[in-house]
Amino acid sequence: MGIEDRIRAVVEPVVAELELELVDLVYGGGRLRITLDHPEGLTSGRLTKATRMISVDLDEADPISGHYTLEVSTPGVERTLRTPKHYMRSIGEQVLLKLAPNEQSIRRVRGELLSADDQGVTVQSDDETHAVSYTQISKAKTVFDWGPTPKPGSQKKKKQSGTTSPATTKG
Repeated sequence: MGIEDRIRAVVEPVVAELELELVDLVYGGGRLRITLDHPEGLTSGRLTKATRMISVDLDEADPISGHYTLEVSTPGVERTLRTPKHYMRSIGEQVLLKLAPNEQSIRRVRGELLSADDQGVTVQSDDETHAVSYTQISKAKTVFDWGPTPKPGSQKKKKQSGTTSPATTKG
């Protein structure tokens, strides 16, 4: 049994007890990153409780020899996609795929994730539909559109136009 399997065996019962979803678990370089989610969103109270319970159970079971840093977090707005389950969960969202070198010399595909299965994904970009196998993907994440960036100097003008000078009254 590998180290991530031993850690997972400790973490999964806690996650199930709290009715959370274990999205990801990665151990490497002295860091254990656990990503959790909940269908209604993960409040800071739930996240704090999960972190404390996981930490206590890991200390008791001691599946990791030596020192490590525990990070428990939510997937966030822009999430890394690593497993077929991650992709399936993100169908309908905007994604960015970085591809391994290929015959078409396509390095990046950005668009809506139309489908995902155990072999690969289909992404609709502005100009075409791309069927990509997982073996072709070197890195992937969901992409959140933050909206247009403000024009340089536009924030100063808004602040200045909103200021008022003291009112004077005649008595």
